[in-house]
Amino acid sequence: MAVEGVHRLAPIPTRVVTGSVTPATPAARLGSIEVLSRPSGAQVVLDSRVEGQTPLVMREVPAGTHDIRVEAPGFNPWAICVHVTGGAGTRVGAWLEGNSTAHECRA
Repeated sequence: MAVEGVHRLAPIPTRVVTGSVTPATPAARLGSIEVLSRPSGAQVVLDSRVEGQTPLVMREVPAGTHDIRVEAPGFNPWAICVHVTGGAGTRVGAWLEGNSTAHECRA
């Protein structure tokens, strides 16, 4: 029996797929770096960007390889390349050596 104004639609082919996809959560792509130094209060530079002074914990650092530089007046700069794993923390300790050219002359 046909109803006036109603059209019959053709079936739409479908395919059922089972399983699941687990996308990486933002937390899994981020880690943290803790930087300590002797002397404390040294400036921390992460990938050419000043982040603060030691002791310092940098959170939400993208996973991957990063350059860290630790600097303080009167001391030689210290640098290292670190790998950050998502969801994990990395600790870095810098022992700064005195710069022999940084002496003040007093008359």
